[in-house]
Amino acid sequence: MQSKNIFPILGMNTVSDTARQHGNFVRLANNVNINPNGTIELRAGVNKVSDAPIKDLWQSPLHKDVFGRVGDDWVLVNPVNWSVKVLGRIGNAPIHHALVNNRVVVSGKNGLYEYDGQSAKPLTIPTPPPPMVEGQSQGQDFGECISGLDETTHKARTRVIAISYLAGQKEGGLSSTVKIDADSVTVTLPMVFDKTVTHINIYTTEQGGAELKLLASVPKDTAEYRFDTGAILGKPATTEHLDPMMTGKYLALWRGRLVVAKSNVIYFSEPLNYHLTDERHNYIAMPQRVTFLEVVDGGIWVGQTTGVAFLQGVDIDEMSISHKIVQAPIADSSTQMPSETVGELSNGGSSMALWLSANGYCIGTSDGSVVEYHAGVMNGITGTGSTVQVGQRVVTAIT
Repeated sequence: MQSKNIFPILGMNTVSDTARQHGNFVRLANNVNINPNGTIELRAGVNKVSDAPIKDLWQSPLHKDVFGRVGDDWVLVNPVNWSVKVLGRIGNAPIHHALVNNRVVVSGKNGLYEYDGQSAKPLTIPTPPPPMVEGQSQGQDFGECISGLDETTHKARTRVIAISYLAGQKEGGLSSTVKIDADSVTVTLPMVFDKTVTHINIYTTEQGGAELKLLASVPKDTAEYRFDTGAILGKPATTEHLDPMMTGKYLALWRGRLVVAKSNVIYFSEPLNYHLTDERHNYIAMPQRVTFLEVVDGGIWVGQTTGVAFLQGVDIDEMSISHKIVQAPIADSSTQMPSETVGELSNGGSSMALWLSANGYCIGTSDGSVVEYHAGVMNGITGTGSTVQVGQRVVTAIT
């Protein structure tokens, strides 16, 4: 029987009728790879390398360290023997990693953590409760209010006091404020149970003033601090109205800000203060639940339940949202693609976003354009995905 040469194979096509296809396509390719030259080879088998149920594996692009999650624990993985070193308790839920200032930052159920190559610790600093204050003036003790003085005199004598926690050189958000009318003031500080906190900053205003300025920075085990009208004040408070940066999904770094997503809302940290956010302003509400988040030079690609959007702008208040007419993406299937991998499509950008949709792989460029690589030949892909790049090949596992 005469054999027929079916090569080269041009790939998979699940859309067109076989009789109308121009070229050699296949409907299904099980356990084989289709090479760029059109030949088919058996896919390499798999070997079990560890009994540990390691999930959410990620490799640092700078240090090449490998991280993952085992149950509630964030772990450092040795890919030679697949042993793990526990870095901290992060919660039994999917985690996401990012490289920030040569440190690995992870978002998990229990919060944001960072790893400096030696140890892991929380990225955020808790906001303290307000201090207790007592005052003395003209030989009398005063609390937060004074009787017998008219309102104008009382305001002219009143101080406003607040505190914040420090972890090394990093300062957390300011507590709520307390007021007191007194010449000599005793500030009773709260007990600190967080091991990352090293000092407490005490801020106060001048009598009758409005601007909080640094009064003192004291060790965290200080119980009380006393001062009077002759105290010299320092720098203004810079963390007033700020809160610890919240955790979430799809952790990324954009223009000096950390970015996470919760449900249909995207949250941003303060610029270069990744542990802080302003919950009044640092967010963008999307019309649908966020299913992936990828940052490129020109903006942020955001997956939605029925499509994809591109956020473009230089700051949060100036960002515009454009919704792309493309197929719905597969949740969690996105990854960063370096410009050298996709060539001229990068359009000058350093990287691009890639995701899998119902009709195959899509590329989101740095200028907001979408290229649907498999439109017309693939369709009907569903599920939740996880994508990695191995050399020049992109692999997505769908469940």
